[in-house]
Amino acid sequence: MVTSKSTFKSLYASAFTLILLVVFSNSAISQKANFSGLWKVDSLKSNFGRFVSAVKLKIEQTTDTISIEPTMRTGQGDTRSVVNKLPLGKTMSETRGTTKSIISIEWSGQALVQKSRYQDDTHNAKYQATETWTLSPDSKTLTIDRVIEDDGDGGHGTCKAVYHRG
Repeated sequence: MVTSKSTFKSLYASAFTLILLVVFSNSAISQKANFSGLWKVDSLKSNFGRFVSAVKLKIEQTTDTISIEPTMRTGQGDTRSVVNKLPLGKTMSETRGTTKSIISIEWSGQALVQKSRYQDDTHNAKYQATETWTLSPDSKTLTIDRVIEDDGDGGHGTCKAVYHRG
């Protein structure tokens, strides 16, 4: 015989289970990809076109920021530059003399989208690009797809850099 007490307990247990399911599935969905690590370029899987890309990346990511230290290969050897703690989800602007730069990095699902714009009025130079960063399901491969709207010489194009955790 089913009593109102047992029906209430059954409904309560079902509701509690449903609430737990919603809470845990939302936290799994809202957990963002973590790009932190040391990354080495896979030249065979990359397509740089006529554009330059880093041969190594050192990335440190927190909930609110990302720091990227790219290593570029030049004729004089490898050179590193540091981009310190860019805020995720915000736009940074900087003006130094006649040079203006704007960078934003925002989440788009599990991907990071970086928009960069530089303009130097003295030398009549500008650069504008959008990069989309994605991780493979096993988090061992980072792919950066870059769309260059203006490379400073009026050129445009795309390139893809594929990196593996090093």
